[in-house]
Amino acid sequence: MKSKQNYQFVSGLFLILMGIIFIGFPVKGQAERAIIKWNYDEQTIPETVVVGDTGKVEYKFSPVVDIPITGELKFTSNEPALLNFSADGRWQALKPGKTSFYSEANLSDDSMKAILEKYSGIAIPETPTVNFVTILPYSEAVYRLYNPNSGEHFFTKSTTEKDQLTQAGWQYEEISWQSYTRGVPVYRVYNPNAGDHHYTTNLAEVKMLVAAGWHDEGISFNAANDKKQATYRLYNPNAKSGAHHYTMSIGERDALVNDGWQAEGIAWYGE
Repeated sequence: MKSKQNYQFVSGLFLILMGIIFIGFPVKGQAERAIIKWNYDEQTIPETVVVGDTGKVEYKFSPVVDIPITGELKFTSNEPALLNFSADGRWQALKPGKTSFYSEANLSDDSMKAILEKYSGIAIPETPTVNFVTILPYSEAVYRLYNPNSGEHFFTKSTTEKDQLTQAGWQYEEISWQSYTRGVPVYRVYNPNAGDHHYTTNLAEVKMLVAAGWHDEGISFNAANDKKQATYRLYNPNAKSGAHHYTMSIGERDALVNDGWQAEGIAWYGE
């Protein structure tokens, strides 16, 4: 049975998790090795989640020889402030980070009775199964910097890149917008001749510029999937470097248009 999720998973990011308890059964003077095991639903505990994600663990026990096994699993997070579990197996990702959780089996009275009646005198050890989860932030800040020599504005979510440019003489102009972990990719390309960067969600535009000699610098950040707040794109036909600018401010957009910039519509959405 698949649990209902409040978000979609990316194919290939599932953890297929299994818990196992080994029990030694005496048979004609020799030990027979039997197994109690359980499987989590492959879509209910992915190895990578995002802050705000929730779900419910679905699991089932496999029979031991000819004895059907029933019971419950208890899930315990090693860092409840990051990943929290309720008593019924529901989980919620609360904060970014890497953490782990473990599951312990609590077999039903009927299963325990059946096992002990068939194999008297055995001990069933408690063997918790440990699993690891990476929790990504829902969004990250995108910083805006300005080069007073070239007139270019630069946008990055990398604090390292921000600090390096600031030390090189760029002016830090605070946070422009947010980059969403599950968002629309915004690509960055670089013109080595003009020293100019360009940002776009349009792959066709990326390919066109790369064919013209620009360098593809990959995904710079992610815009919002839904239409939150518009980010406007403008073009300065007189500038060699910093010819494009991006802003969420209608006032800044209008001021640049009054100065001769060309409004090129909405580049992407965010907040």
